[in-house]
Amino acid sequence: MHDNTESRELSSIEQSLRTIEIEKGKLAEREYEAIEKGMKSNNPNDIIKANTYWEDIQQRQSSGVKTTLVDPNEWTQGQGYKYKRFQLDYSTQRRMVSTTPIIKAIIGTRQSQVSAFSSPQSNKYDTGFVVRKKREFYTEEEPKLNAKDKETIKKITKFLLNGGEQENAWNGDTFDTFLKKVAADSLILDQACFEVVRNKAGVPIEYLAVDGATMRMADTLHDDEKTFDEAQDYKGDPRKRIKGYLPSYVQVIDGLIQTEFYPWELCFGIRNSTTDIRANGYGKSEIEELISVITWMLYGDAYNGKFFSQGSNPKGMLKVGSGVNRNRLAEFRQQWLAMVAGVSNAWKVPMVEGDVEWIDMQKGNKDMEFSLWQEYLIKVSCAVFKIAPEEIGFTMDKSGGLNASNDNEAKLHYSRDKGLKPLLKSLEFWINKWIVGAIDEDFEFQFVGLNAEDEKQEVELLNLKVTHGMGMGEWREAVGLDRELKEGDFPLNSVYAQISAQQQQAEMMGDMGEESTEFVDDAESQQNIWEMIGDDSEVEKAMTEDHMMAVYKNNPMMQDALSMLMG
Repeated sequence: MHDNTESRELSSIEQSLRTIEIEKGKLAEREYEAIEKGMKSNNPNDIIKANTYWEDIQQRQSSGVKTTLVDPNEWTQGQGYKYKRFQLDYSTQRRMVSTTPIIKAIIGTRQSQVSAFSSPQSNKYDTGFVVRKKREFYTEEEPKLNAKDKETIKKITKFLLNGGEQENAWNGDTFDTFLKKVAADSLILDQACFEVVRNKAGVPIEYLAVDGATMRMADTLHDDEKTFDEAQDYKGDPRKRIKGYLPSYVQVIDGLIQTEFYPWELCFGIRNSTTDIRANGYGKSEIEELISVITWMLYGDAYNGKFFSQGSNPKGMLKVGSGVNRNRLAEFRQQWLAMVAGVSNAWKVPMVEGDVEWIDMQKGNKDMEFSLWQEYLIKVSCAVFKIAPEEIGFTMDKSGGLNASNDNEAKLHYSRDKGLKPLLKSLEFWINKWIVGAIDEDFEFQFVGLNAEDEKQEVELLNLKVTHGMGMGEWREAVGLDRELKEGDFPLNSVYAQISAQQQQAEMMGDMGEESTEFVDDAESQQNIWEMIGDDSEVEKAMTEDHMMAVYKNNPMMQDALSMLMG
């Protein structure tokens, strides 16, 4: 029943929009007819007004961005998509990662770190994500949630975890695999792409990561869209404008366009954007920045590998005199090689004719130079990816510069702030724009827990604030306790306990003064008391503890009198 009502409402809205479009068309026709009539008029004033009005219309239609954003001389525009100028194509970039252990470790580490945020945050000390209602930019106060808001948050959270609506839970990506795929494409290609599937009402029902290497910007993006109204799409059909937009992205396989995407259907995420018009709107990944460095790494690995498989690096050379019998020398050579040749030819000792002499060849510093060179390449790679070498298991004790510290935790914290946090911010923006904002624009997605302190650190910080003016009630509220102490509780803070005791004593003294005044002012009570004091037997009867506490409590004068009697 609800579905039928909703469909009828959509039909009604659609009919209203169509009616408006028809009326707008009629008004436009009347407008042009009036302008044409004015231009053909014999009245000079009508001609001037018609020309002025026509120029105003042309000015309004031509308003917008005037800057050239892409290379106008790019010859490949006719293919239907914008060409990216490569130093290395996408597939080569991926092969470079798979064959370079250092780069592969960096990418894998960042994937694992991003994956740690794929679950809803269980408490404020854990990493994860939250879906929350948007708050005003000028305040830090969290907006109050009603039952509907809480249900919306629950719905969006489930949508993200399942990769779409519940019925699609067994298809596509989970949020964990989605984050790993998108993060890897962003770091390797600088093209984080995912498709958002929508229903007829335009609401997302599924999302999935797609191969960024196959995605290109359509030639209709960033250009004057009016020039493409009569153009054909990849199937040969006239291009269709939806919501005023033409297709913005295309999927290209083997040089041929397979499908087109409108702006809301595909996220084409770029982190390293540039204003260079020859980049045609594309970014430049860290792998492209490190082409030379990765090449040198591969050369170094190949050199070392071949050294053990087919190379020779003798520790020295045996020089034998020329007068030695050649047969005896051959026997000696054979025996020597059998005894001292290294594994797989690694330390084979060469012999040359001459006087018998050992020539040491291990006094150079080539090994040290090679080690420093390899360390330098690792540092440069980590610097470009904005990650600390310690995060991938390399301790650089000889490191210098801004972050030279023996505190590895400080280094890791610094690395995550300048490397991991920007990556998470980009992912957060893309998810909000293409998924969460499309479901409900009043809510937002956010990664949390990156800089979260553990409970011990937080308590230590609060204790420090207490010494500088924070109240005990504020302290208890900050750690999740009731602001006021319950009956029977004792504060552990000595200053607070002392102040509380003084306040209680002051209140007690005030009550005692009131009771004492009332007691003394009562003439009949005074007479009874002094009569009791004058009679020892009656006093003894009254000296029971209960009776004394009930009658003479809070009366200093009577306490002094009783002390004298009991002295």
